[in-house]
Amino acid sequence: MIRPDVSFDRLAPTPEARDFAFEAKRAALGPHTVARRGWYEAFQRNSHEQRFRDTSCSRIMLKEQAVGTIALSAHVDHLRLNEIYLLPAHQEQGLETTILNVRLGQRW
Repeated sequence: MIRPDVSFDRLAPTPEARDFAFEAKRAALGPHTVARRGWYEAFQRNSHEQRFRDTSCSRIMLKEQAVGTIALSAHVDHLRLNEIYLLPAHQEQGLETTILNVRLGQRW
């Protein structure tokens, strides 16, 4: 089911947008990374900054509230999901599937 309350705002290449995307990544992925190998801030920040420069990233909006980020890249014969990060309050509710259905149903 397509939800009209889910939308996407392409993030501009600004420090504020980059920081929002990093904080979404840290909130969604950080606890799992820490448990396995630790969160190395400088490494994570450098890796994120390079990926943010090289990949188109969008803010995921639910009812006009930012709930995470998604990055997709279009190729000749497929679409690649590079990353999707939801803030903890929005995880494990089936929202990821809805987001993918909505995003893949739009022109990229």
